[in-house]
This record gives sequence, structure tokens and C-alpha cells, in this order.
Amino acid sequence: MVTTLRLVPGCDVWSDDARSLPESIRNELLERGVSVEALPDESPSRFAERLDTAVMALFRDTRSAPVFEALYARTGGSVFEWLRRLLSQQRCGLDPLEVLQDTFVNVYQYSSRFRDERPESFRVWVRTIASNAFRRARAQMPRRSDRVPTEKSFEPEARHAEPMRRLDEEEERRRLALTWILFLEHYSRAYAGLASRDQRALALVEIDCLSYAEAGVRLAVGPSNMKMIMFRARQRLLGRMDRSMGVVRAEAGPQNPSLLAVG
Repeated sequence: MVTTLRLVPGCDVWSDDARSLPESIRNELLERGVSVEALPDESPSRFAERLDTAVMALFRDTRSAPVFEALYARTGGSVFEWLRRLLSQQRCGLDPLEVLQDTFVNVYQYSSRFRDERPESFRVWVRTIASNAFRRARAQMPRRSDRVPTEKSFEPEARHAEPMRRLDEEEERRRLALTWILFLEHYSRAYAGLASRDQRALALVEIDCLSYAEAGVRLAVGPSNMKMIMFRARQRLLGRMDRSMGVVRAEAGPQNPSLLAVG
């Protein structure tokens, strides 16, 4: 399940400056034996990668929301730029922000899989997740776009936003950042409450990007059974999130499993 929350690029949230880390997180890293200053002969890029990996390992071990916020603040901008270049090369029309959003949902949900074996471990790991999110999003796109450009689409954007509008946008970004963390907390609790087979099925299809046939081999079931397992797993996940967030849905007729069987 993916939320429709959009993360806005170019805002003050993103900064890979080590000094931007909250003091409490710097202290936690120091207690774990992590230097928060560049080591002798350590290049700026190598230092940044080492610190990113250390912050990710801290989140993996603590599941702390402030640590995840700090991780996103440090790395969201660089991952967005990497995705933007990738999507530009592919010319597929995907929104890099939507792929970035899916990437960090998976970083949050599957943090236990992270291994901090080398300074560049987080960079390699998050780009793998981002690549999988990109392939999944591209596979779900229609083969041809029927969109017709409108006159409005050719209107130039204002170079400088009005001060009040910029203030409103900044406040909206702050609210969205809070919503982002709350959503991930609900998602995590819902996923943790699923049966192990449901968790495994979701991980194989949503994270490892396996087809139903490939995932079925791992779970020793046929493709049609795998499709039904995924449908029910997504339904259970959605139901748990609804209850956790107090969502009341209108009664509807029987659902077609294929509507939720994406992948």
C-alpha cells in the first residue's frame, strides 16, 4: 500500500551537512563509536557516505522516528537527484517524487534487512531499493499516454513565488513531513501484525520485485494461488491500517482480486 503523500524537493528539509544532525543523534552515534567528524584523509563524499550508513544503522536498531527524519533529511535530496537523472535518461514520464516516496516507505519498512558492512553500504542499498521502486512503477504505467497538452501546460512558471505563498508552502511541507512519519508508523504496525506468509509474500513481490510465478516458487505455490495470497495479504494490511487510523470505509460490492493484485 502506498500513500499519496508528496515530498517536495528543494526545501530546507534536505541537508547532508553533518552539523545539521540533531545533537541527540550525534551523541547516540558517538556512543556507538561513530565519529561525527571527518577522519584523517577521508574525502567529503566518503565521510558523508559513512555517516549516512551510521544513521541508517541507528534507525534499524532503534526504529526511532527522529532518527528516520534525520536520515531522510540527510539523504532524501541525493536520492531524489539520482532518481531524477535516472528517469530523465529513461524518458518514461514518471514523477521522481513518487518513486522517492515509495523508496523511503520501503527503507522504513524493511530496515531490518540493512547491513552496515562498508561506509557506502547505505548508498548502495537505497539505490537498489530505488531501482526496484522505479521498475515497479514503470511496469504499472500504460503503454501509451493519451494525455493531450493544454494551453495552460505551456504557460511559463513565475521565477519567484510571492512571499505569502512561499510561507504557505513551507507550512504545508511541515505538515506533510509529520503525516509521512505517522503513516509509516501505522504501516509498520500493520505489517508486523500480519502472518509470516503474508509478510514474506509482500516482501517478495513489493521489495524484491519478483513476478507471481517467481514468488510462488519461493513459497511453493502456483501462480494463481500466489495471486490470491497477495490479494488477501494486501486486504489484511489495508484492514489493519484502517483500524489503526480509525478509517471507516463505505460498504461496497464484492471486489475483484485482480484490482489489488498489482505486480
